Amino acid sequence: MLVQALYNQYSKRTFWDAQDRPIAISGLEKRLTTAFNTRGGYGVFETFLERSLLWKKVDTTGSLRLIKFPKDRNVPSWSWMAYDGVISYVEADFNKVA
Repeated sequence: MLVQALYNQYSKRTFWDAQDRPIAISGLEKRLTTAFNTRGGYGVFETFLERSLLWKKVDTTGSLRLIKFPKDRNVPSWSWMAYDGVISYVEADFNKVA
């Protein structure tokens, strides 16, 4: 899925200040919400809600570091943007019923 590939690549970027992570991608996210005619924010789109939330850290050692944001710029803990580290998405076939 295009959005997941973009966010995977984006999560590999290093910022001098990790708090800049959500700000740096906000322009792209705004364009994507318009293109998909959906609502979204913090790396999650309403149209692709289930898939958007199925992210995981790539590095299997250690844990993700929660970024400490100022109170006026909180990022939800369910969003990969709240953490410093590279992410990928769980591969799931949403067209099949288990």
